Amino acid sequence: MYITLSDANLYYESKGTGVTVILIHAHSVDSRMWDAQFDSLAEKYFVIRYDLRGYGKSSLPDPRVHYRHVDDLVAIMHALDVKQAHLVGLSLGSMVALDCLALYPERVLSAACASSGLYAGEFEPWPDDELELQEQDFVARPIALDDFKKEWMTLMMQCSGLQKDRIYNELETMISEWSAWQILYERKRPLVGSVIESLLHKQSEGPPLLVIIGELDSEGSRNSSGRLLDLISNAEKVLIAGAGHFSNMESPKAFNSVLINFISS
Repeated sequence: MYITLSDANLYYESKGTGVTVILIHAHSVDSRMWDAQFDSLAEKYFVIRYDLRGYGKSSLPDPRVHYRHVDDLVAIMHALDVKQAHLVGLSLGSMVALDCLALYPERVLSAACASSGLYAGEFEPWPDDELELQEQDFVARPIALDDFKKEWMTLMMQCSGLQKDRIYNELETMISEWSAWQILYERKRPLVGSVIESLLHKQSEGPPLLVIIGELDSEGSRNSSGRLLDLISNAEKVLIAGAGHFSNMESPKAFNSVLINFISS
């Protein structure tokens, strides 16, 4: 099903009844990455999973118009008459969940952030939030996408854990079908930006926060999660042994158990 906004159509699926849980996927994949969680969680909760703008079946962004994933998330909640929800994100999805926690804490019952945390300054200086894009910025970068996706898939396998073989085909399918719009056009990341730390610091007494770390995830991802734990001192930390970046796909039973225990508590 689709939710129609003024400038985008966002694909979503929902199932179950009860308190709402929203699943937010990672970069380069789509909502299918939650297959092992969707039905399981729907036995206890009303579960929503959706494709972020520019991914999966959702609309591709207009490179001339800056948008934010958190605004799309809140628009989905509004369209489905969801006042509050437990947010579950992985990698990019964690960043979107944290943006919502920072800007709209009243909409968040809890947030579970896997395989990432704080992104401001994580790998490179955050671009100027007031960056003015020029006409040449709206033209696609000259990138050979097939080659890029092969390299990206290799990187994803390198930061996967002991069960990487079991997720290879599913992950490769999603990455091969990914539009890679972000690689071609994105100049300003659709996230809150460098103010995220100061905003989250104000939420130190806010909704419960769970940080899920794959034992064998990349150093950058683990450091990102560590910085979040340093900022939010009352956050709960869980390490999933033998898992890498896509811990929910690699170790679904352990991931689901940790998530359900957190939400139900």
